[in-house]
Amino acid sequence: MVCKTIIREFDSRCRLRTIKRKYDLNEAFFNAWSPKMAYVLGFWFADGYMRIEKSYRISFSSNDLQIVEDIRDALGSNAPIIDFDRDRSFYL
Repeated sequence: MVCKTIIREFDSRCRLRTIKRKYDLNEAFFNAWSPKMAYVLGFWFADGYMRIEKSYRISFSSNDLQIVEDIRDALGSNAPIIDFDRDRSFYL
């Protein structure tokens, strides 16, 4: 299931708010074990990170564009891949 429409989270006053997702993402990707899921999870732990801004954000980086494209495709996302020239890395 690819979802772009709604994310629900609680704000600082414990009120539920609704946010529209900017890019597509298969929210059920990590629900069942598979070789692809294990690869993405391992890569995330090794070379990715998660932070909280307006919502939770997971990022991946690599010097190999193909790896980042494969992760984006596995997650069912249409998020852009950013090319940073200064460190010759690609970020998703």
